[in-house]
Amino acid sequence: MLNHFKLVSVIILIFIALLSSCEKPEYTITGHWHEVLNGKVLHCYHLTDSTFAVDELTVGYKNPYEYINNRRALYSEANFEYSVDYQVLENRIIFNDSIEWFRVKNDLDEFIADLSIGLKVSIEPPELNDREFDFPYKIDNATYLYIGRLKNILTATGEDFEIQMNDVMSPINDVAVYVSCGHCNMNEKIAVLNADKDVPEPLIQSIVDEVLRGGILRHNIYTTAIDKNEMSMGLVQKFPKSSD
Repeated sequence: MLNHFKLVSVIILIFIALLSSCEKPEYTITGHWHEVLNGKVLHCYHLTDSTFAVDELTVGYKNPYEYINNRRALYSEANFEYSVDYQVLENRIIFNDSIEWFRVKNDLDEFIADLSIGLKVSIEPPELNDREFDFPYKIDNATYLYIGRLKNILTATGEDFEIQMNDVMSPINDVAVYVSCGHCNMNEKIAVLNADKDVPEPLIQSIVDEVLRGGILRHNIYTTAIDKNEMSMGLVQKFPKSSD
């Protein structure tokens, strides 16, 4: 009788284990994701246990999570809203059966791709080489100019390389007004040229001239650079302060 009881107990435990293995697994949301709509990658997200970052290497930001009805909400740039109506799969997150995020690897190819996500121009900054970053990519009191080849040629201005200011393609003679600020301390205002590595230096210099005309000091002009080994991007000073 005792052996029979043990056998029944073992069978019950095995049955419970099988039921547990058949339950829907819980997948983690932490990692690197691309938001895709109609086959087009729109935005990239880096999610940790406590924060989410959107297009962090271009025009984006990093924030702590919001919670709605005690559930962690995710913000979709494509939907322009926080939502708890999403389903987490192994390599996908589905919002409202329309917007999807796909998990991607944290490798060099994806790092390079993320450098242009959220922009209308394609940018791969020059490599850092033997220099060190002066600042991380995102800093306060800075105005960013994005210089690269336009992704959608139909909206080009006719130039080989375009200048994006906010989300608009603008001619070079708009730069001075764009970087100037009547209520700011122009001695501290910073201009960042986030330029593709293939942008000709004469064009960079022409943009710098307009930035200076807008009131930015030479030592407050920075350009972007990348470290492919560390898969990181930061700012380097275009002109050392001693050259002012």
